[in-house]
Amino acid sequence: MNIIKRAKELRPFIVKAAQLLEDEVAVKCPELYDEWNGNSVEYEINYKIRRNGKVYKIITSHTSQIDWAPEIATSLFAVIDEVHTGTQQDPIPYDGNMELFVDLYYTQDGMLYKCTRNSETPLYHALADLVGVYVEVVS
Repeated sequence: MNIIKRAKELRPFIVKAAQLLEDEVAVKCPELYDEWNGNSVEYEINYKIRRNGKVYKIITSHTSQIDWAPEIATSLFAVIDEVHTGTQQDPIPYDGNMELFVDLYYTQDGMLYKCTRNSETPLYHALADLVGVYVEVVS
């Protein structure tokens, strides 16, 4: 049997099994996930998809729309990132739609920030806009 043909036959099973992977593993193998589709696809909470090389988890069930891409509709998706310790040496990349935790370090647009209080909910503003409220500039 042709290996490429067999791989195509197995793809739906692989995609389904990939949904069971922990986030720490999922982020290392984005190729296992279907590309986000904006053409009226019903997405359920915790379902993982791929967009521009990143893996996202659905955080709000919805039917997709072309203008609700993961990087735009941040209330529907959470990017799954590599695990970072949140230290000055290993800050957490902030891409919006993230909860902030006191005493952890975050980075955005080449700047380093330290969180001064827990946000308790995901925030959508740039960290530069949250200085004095949730973060302080480190460098």
